[in-house]
Amino acid sequence: MNNTLWLNGIYTYDFGGYNARTPNMSGLDYSRFSIELKFAVHPSRTVSSYFPIIVGGMSYRWFSVYLTSDNELAFSLNNQSLTVVSDSVITLNQWYSLIARLDLNARTMKLYLDGSLVQNYAVAPDFELQVIANNVQSEKHFTFTNFSNATAFHGWVDELRVYD
Repeated sequence: MNNTLWLNGIYTYDFGGYNARTPNMSGLDYSRFSIELKFAVHPSRTVSSYFPIIVGGMSYRWFSVYLTSDNELAFSLNNQSLTVVSDSVITLNQWYSLIARLDLNARTMKLYLDGSLVQNYAVAPDFELQVIANNVQSEKHFTFTNFSNATAFHGWVDELRVYD
């Protein structure tokens, strides 16, 4: 794809690392949004139990979509305090279209891969995002790095969109 974002998988604070991220989006509603992107994972990606594709926030890491060590697509909320793993396995070096939708009013988290619903998770009625509970406004951005475990996406990203 032309004009894609290449991410080298090196953590921000390591030599050669980066911190690709969106600007802070003041209008983002933490409790109800969709994020869409196309991505391909580099074949030499570091295998770990948590390989980030996209992460909401740098300090709170209130939302993320990631791969497990078996390349299963998964999502997490509140810095991995809630994790849900789908049955979808990602093939390295292949392009995918991903949509993740969080709607805390409807109590749902949905993942779509190439237009097909691959995970429809019912969020518990008592669940609360810590960024909402603590009224944090400075974490309304997305990055390709998880700062809690020093992991970074390694591959290509294109057509990132965030909407409600």
